[in-house]
Amino acid sequence: MEARVAAGKIIKLIEDKSNNRKEEGTYKSQNLIGKIEFKNVEFFYPSRKKRKVIDNFSYVFEPGKTTAICGETGSGKSTII
Repeated sequence: MEARVAAGKIIKLIEDKSNNRKEEGTYKSQNLIGKIEFKNVEFFYPSRKKRKVIDNFSYVFEPGKTTAICGETGSGKSTII
């Protein structure tokens, strides 16, 4: 339920054309402050339900910090992003 609420806020931000556009395809929100937090996330592709791409992933991405996500091919890096 928390993910649905968060996704709704993100979709609203993306669809809000009143945001100050810096360049084509990017937006700057005046209201977006905070962190991104994953709690015990699991993910698998519908076509490969027996193989989890992400299993029990938890991490807090702090605002203003740069984080590198490293791993083998197919380990879920792009899915997290």
